[in-house]
Amino acid sequence: MDLATIRELYDYNRWANSRSLEAASKVSHEHFTREIGGSFASLRGTLGHLYGALWDRGTGVRGAFYNGGLSVGSKCACSRSRSEADRL
Repeated sequence: MDLATIRELYDYNRWANSRSLEAASKVSHEHFTREIGGSFASLRGTLGHLYGALWDRGTGVRGAFYNGGLSVGSKCACSRSRSEADRL
């Protein structure tokens, strides 16, 4: 895979992440935390999983996202994780 393709994939990932966070920022706290079933039970759990995985990959340390003081207990925490993930 060449460098241009890698950059294109990273750009797409950043764009998709931004869209998902923008959509999540528009829901109420009740909807954000409501258990809806599935692998991660809620929108909060799903975003925590996605951004936790990005953080772990960026640091190379499994669990670094959670152990570093960033939790997924609120939409604010997910916004912080987005800005951290953008630096990766």
